[in-house]
Amino acid sequence: MRCKRGVALSAHAAPGAPSWTARARLGGLVDGAPADLVAHATDPALDPAVLNRPGRIVLRGRVVR
Repeated sequence: MRCKRGVALSAHAAPGAPSWTARARLGGLVDGAPADLVAHATDPALDPAVLNRPGRIVLRGRVVR
């Protein structure tokens, strides 16, 4: 993930913006609903560079990486 200058997000908030904190903004995401998944070896809030190296990608319920 490349950081953009001038964006008003903290280093902790930036990794969540397209992931776990987006749930409230997107709406329609409820427990049990199908969703895509990207998993990382370490916490992106602690190591944002890990976003460039996803460990597992699940798309429409199928592991693609």
